[in-house]
Amino acid sequence: MGELIEKNPDAYMDESWLPLDKATMKTIFKAAIIAEKDPKQMELLKSGWVCLANFQPNIGEVPVRFPAIAEGFTPEALAPLNRFVEIGKIAADESQRLLGEVRQFMESRSDKS
Repeated sequence: MGELIEKNPDAYMDESWLPLDKATMKTIFKAAIIAEKDPKQMELLKSGWVCLANFQPNIGEVPVRFPAIAEGFTPEALAPLNRFVEIGKIAADESQRLLGEVRQFMESRSDKS
């Protein structure tokens, strides 16, 4: 997953590109965070959890990126931009939800310390 994000930092990718479904990925992130002692690595794991929002259904084989609009502002030229914005709204909402999950999980872990 990290390699996909590194190769496509500005894109939304199909959730089928994940090695496992999102629920299983979250379980793995939780287990890895519990086991991790290095604070920097723990931050990377938490970021990875939130980056699950970059993976959305029905994207297809080509990542969706912010398009260059060279043909002018015709409906045809704006269609890719509209799709990017639509997916972006969904991903932003999911990202906020995932960030809340991470915070809640970390707070529950600090209660056990």
